[in-house]
Amino acid sequence: MIDKGDVLPVTKQCDLLDLNRSGIYYTPAPLSAKDMELMRQIDEIHLAYPFYGSRKIRNELWARGYDLGRDRVRRLMRRMGIEALYVKPRLSLAHPAHVKYPYLLRGLEITRANHVWAADICYIPMAEVKKGLAAYFTFYNERRWHQNLDRKTPAMVYFNSLPQRQAAA
Repeated sequence: MIDKGDVLPVTKQCDLLDLNRSGIYYTPAPLSAKDMELMRQIDEIHLAYPFYGSRKIRNELWARGYDLGRDRVRRLMRRMGIEALYVKPRLSLAHPAHVKYPYLLRGLEITRANHVWAADICYIPMAEVKKGLAAYFTFYNERRWHQNLDRKTPAMVYFNSLPQRQAAA
């Protein structure tokens, strides 16, 4: 792509390709023999114990007589592209038994005031057992909704006693 022996100078070639000249002139430093030996040892330990992380591999290297820190082991492991094998959290997967409710407002264009209402139902513990249910209704005034999304008018409704259901006989 970039030819240093071309008639067009490297500066102009880099400008045409929108590249930095520092990337053209940079030559990476080769690994030292000591790092190569450490990488061989790390690979050997990782093959024997694939669940070891940088701390345990560092401890194994200490036992083998190498004096180095965890950061160096972690850097070499990253360079080699290896990492400890362990069960990682699967937080983004939904449980198969949980119901997925559809979003009913998708594609609905809100054109007037009081067109869309939202309600949050929550439980607020109180001194008496029967005074525990509260419903918090939030509704939006459409005229102000486009100007300020945080503008809400709350109304709190307490249900002092819940009706007891009679068992059908």
